[in-house]
Amino acid sequence: MDGFDTVGQMLEDSDLIIRAVLAILVIQSVYIWYAVIKFILTTRRVATQCADMQTAVDSMDIAGIRAMLHRFSHLLTRSNGSPSGSAVGTVSADAQVESAAVNASHTLFDEVWGEVYDDLTKSCPGLATIAATAPFIGLFGTVWGILVAFSSVQAAESITFSALAPAIGEALFATMAGLFVAIPAVIANNTLATRAQRLSRRFTQAFTGLVAEVARLGRTPVDRDW
Repeated sequence: MDGFDTVGQMLEDSDLIIRAVLAILVIQSVYIWYAVIKFILTTRRVATQCADMQTAVDSMDIAGIRAMLHRFSHLLTRSNGSPSGSAVGTVSADAQVESAAVNASHTLFDEVWGEVYDDLTKSCPGLATIAATAPFIGLFGTVWGILVAFSSVQAAESITFSALAPAIGEALFATMAGLFVAIPAVIANNTLATRAQRLSRRFTQAFTGLVAEVARLGRTPVDRDW
């Protein structure tokens, strides 16, 4: 194998296994950027919805409240154990309203938080997998490159550094590529999970506040007029 002056020349002269390793690492790197861009777009959408909820509550915009409640209507239906207008014994109307607000606050918080958090962190399992596997994929390329280097030495009549350098360079390049992919994956995964947790809590607090406000007004959030 002749020496190489550029990465392109190295890839052109490299072994098929090394090319396959680098191709996998390139695909993983593209996925990292895809996950980051998708997360940014999702956070913008969730942050906009959170701001819209707060605005709807402040201005008591019925159309805005309906739109926000509609997104989680399946959770609202599940969390309301009793139908609207069903009084129990001597429980007063004020007590029912207060109980509805408390139940909405405690029951919906975990469910809505989980749904928003799952929506924000859909790409995190993929990022975690890349962070865990990319170094080993690069290491596999390194081991293969070293094996190729020693095989070429065994077949040669004399051992020279110029004969070993290309194969060893490929091996080290595979290691560097694996780390180049794994490190951003770890950073992206941790950053996305942390920011998703904060935004999910903020969104859930705004949503449960909206539901509590509707209940305080004596309405059931799943009613058609709301």
